[in-house]
Amino acid sequence: MEYPKEKVIKINGLKIKVKPYLTTAIIDGILDAVIQVDGYALRTTMADAMVMAQCTDLVDFHTDDDKVDINIVDIYKANGIIDAVTREISGYDVLLSGIADLSVRDIYTRFESAISEFTKEFKNINLDEQQKKLENTLNELKQVEAKKEEILSGK
Repeated sequence: MEYPKEKVIKINGLKIKVKPYLTTAIIDGILDAVIQVDGYALRTTMADAMVMAQCTDLVDFHTDDDKVDINIVDIYKANGIIDAVTREISGYDVLLSGIADLSVRDIYTRFESAISEFTKEFKNINLDEQQKKLENTLNELKQVEAKKEEILSGK
């Protein structure tokens, strides 16, 4: 068995040559690149640009410095071109799943960091000292209550 042959799709007046698959190596490379940026939307936009560069002959996605203007991606996305192309590409769903996993991992990492900071604060608390302060406060409240009763009773 061989890789699927390139095909030409036509959308919005454009004829686009599409390589209809992403290899595992390409998916891993894209995931390695998008992990460097924060946010699901920015990651998927960056991934879409990289997929378009890997799998199409559209010149807007093939730059000398490997930089693609996000506005170009947004224009192609808004016109349905990226969606039409990615529907033709086997493995695109695996890529999106990988990006979602990265985002979930980011959430867990942030949560773990927040919990770690939160528990550090508790480690610095001397419970014996806090208990003594509480007992002293309760004793002071009892004294205030006793004074109040004394004043109210007219003594």
